[in-house]
Amino acid sequence: MDHINVLIDVLMDHINVLMDHINVLIDVLMDHINVLINVLMDHINVLIDVLMDHINILIDVLMDHNNVLIDVLMDHINILIDVLMDHNNVLIDVLMDHINILIDVLMDHINVLIDVLMDHINILIDVLMDHNNVLIDVLIYHINVLIDVLMDHNNVLIGVLMDHINVLIEVLMDHINVIPSIRNERRHNTTFSQRMPLSLIPPCLSVGSLLAEEGSGLKEE
Repeated sequence: MDHINVLIDVLMDHINVLMDHINVLIDVLMDHINVLINVLMDHINVLIDVLMDHINILIDVLMDHNNVLIDVLMDHINILIDVLMDHNNVLIDVLMDHINILIDVLMDHINVLIDVLMDHINILIDVLMDHNNVLIDVLIYHINVLIDVLMDHNNVLIGVLMDHINVLIEVLMDHINVIPSIRNERRHNTTFSQRMPLSLIPPCLSVGSLLAEEGSGLKEE
């Protein structure tokens, strides 16, 4: 029973070592995943900030153009109104023509700026999507590599554990086979030392324990 308990303790120690290795590998996998997620989030935040900056710049440019054109329009209107006051009927037609031209120019500028703004937004969205896809592919690749490493470590540790279990089972079977042979020797009134060389005695059986066991056997007889 002592040998079995020792073997069970050794087996439990090996199982604990295997579990420690698995926990370490899981911690490493989680750390890598967290780092990659943080990098992905940082890239997304940077790209969103860049997108917002471009949008704000384009909006500011659009507003500046609008303000300039409105100021120009108002200046022209004021000038034409002053002239109109002097040249009533003729200048009314001219005023209307200028107003229509300026409105058309203003609308054209607004349309151009809106198109430029939309193009920039689409380009930034495409860049953001490309970065996301690349980072997702890198994240999936790292996860697959870590899973492969974890599986390889598990297979190696399971193989080592099975080898240790097989060795311990063989040692246990050898011990179980030796004990009946010792008892058979006592039944034939032959000492253990005469029938079995010292080189064949298992290392776990000391000479003192064997002699004590033989003495107890002789007393029983």
